[in-house]
Amino acid sequence: MKLRRVLVRLLAVTAAAVVAVPVVAPVAADAAVSGPVVTAYGTAPKFRGPAGPLNQAVVAIAGDPAHSGFWSLTADGGVFTSGNAAFFGAPAGQAMPGSAADMAGTATGRGYWIVTTQGGVYHYGDARWRGSARGETTRAIVGIAGTPSGLGYWLAAADGEVFAFGDADHLGQAVNPFVPSHIVDIASTATGNGYALLDANGTVFSYGDALDVVKPARVAKPAVALEIGPRDDGYWILGANGSVTRYNTSLHVGDASGLRMQAIDLASTPGGGGYWIASTSPFPALPGNSGAGRRVVYSNSQQRIWLVESNGIVSNSYLVSGRRGAPPPGTYAIASKSPMSSAGSLRLPYMSRFYRASSGKWIGFHGIPLRPDGTPIQTDAQLGTPLSHGCVRMNQQSVKVVYDWTPVGTTVVVLP
Repeated sequence: MKLRRVLVRLLAVTAAAVVAVPVVAPVAADAAVSGPVVTAYGTAPKFRGPAGPLNQAVVAIAGDPAHSGFWSLTADGGVFTSGNAAFFGAPAGQAMPGSAADMAGTATGRGYWIVTTQGGVYHYGDARWRGSARGETTRAIVGIAGTPSGLGYWLAAADGEVFAFGDADHLGQAVNPFVPSHIVDIASTATGNGYALLDANGTVFSYGDALDVVKPARVAKPAVALEIGPRDDGYWILGANGSVTRYNTSLHVGDASGLRMQAIDLASTPGGGGYWIASTSPFPALPGNSGAGRRVVYSNSQQRIWLVESNGIVSNSYLVSGRRGAPPPGTYAIASKSPMSSAGSLRLPYMSRFYRASSGKWIGFHGIPLRPDGTPIQTDAQLGTPLSHGCVRMNQQSVKVVYDWTPVGTTVVVLP
C-alpha cells in the first residue's frame, strides 16, 4: 500500500472550442432552484441538464460509462437523465438519511448507486447493494465510486475515511489527526484495484493502482471534483470557479471559468476525449468570516441563511424572518428537532433548535407559524424582514429542506 501526498501542476495545452448548452432562465432562489448550466467540451455531445425550477439544487453529475450521456442528482434524491443515459430509479420522495451527496454508474451503464451525506446507499439497475456507512462516521459522506463488476463500492467521508463494501478492497485512507483532510470527492480506476481522493485544496491521494501525482500544481481552490482518465493514466480536477486542471495523459479541452458561475461537478465521456461541467447560478455571496466545513450560515443583518456543503460550495440560500440582534453572533450546533412544535396556539413546522436563551427558551429555524385554522401569520413576500420574536422563520417548502439537511450536531454560524 502506498500514499503520496503531492500537488498537481497544470500543464499548458491548447483548449478546444467550447460548446455551451442553452441556459434555462434562472428563477428566484428563494422560491425554487434553477436547473444547472451544463457545458460540453471536446468530444462530449451537448446535452441539456435538468431544466428548472427544481425542488432542490443539483449536487452531482455522473457520466454513463458505456453510453453517451450523464445523470444529474439533486439533493432530495432526484435523478435526471441526459443523452443516452437511462433512468433506473431514484430515492426522491423517500425518508432518506441526510441529503443526497453523490452518485456513480456501473461499468455497463445499466445501473447506478446514490449515497447520502449520512452514508445511506441506494442501488438501481444492475448496481448491487453491499452495505452502508450509516452510523459509522460523524463526518459527512462526500463521494461514492464503484467497482467494474457492480458488486462493490467505496464511500469517502470528508475527513478522509474510506469505507469499502462488496468486492471493493480497502487500500488506504487520508485521515490525518495532525493535518486534517477536507476530502470532496473519490474516483476509482477502471481496473477496480485502486482509487484516488481529492482534497478541497487540490491535493490528490492515490491508492492501489491509482496514478501517483508527482508534480506540483496550481489548482483553483476550492477543488470540487475529480475524474480518472479511462486508461487510469491521468486526472481531471475541477475548481469551484469552473477551471479544469489536467494531469498526465488526460486532455484539457476547455473549462467553464468564463461563465462566472459556481461549478458543481465534472463527468467525462467513455473514451476520455471530452467532459461535461455542471455549474449553477450563484446565490448571494456568502459573508466573510463565516466558518468552515458543512454548516448553516445565518446573517442577521441580511435576514438570509446559506447551506454550505463540506467542500465550501453553497447548495441553497433563503431569505428568512428573524429578530434583529437575536441570537447573538457565534457558532452553535443543532441541538434538537421536531417536525411540529408550538408556541401558544401557533404551530411551528419543522423546528431545528440551535440556541438556548438565558430565559430557557430555544431559538431555531422553523416554518412561518400557522394559526389554528392553518393560515400563516405572515406572507412569504415578507421574508427578508425581521418580524419574529427570536426564531428564524422560513417558507414552508424551504424549511423542510433545511430540516432534512441539518441532522443534530450540524454547525450553525450566526453573523451580525
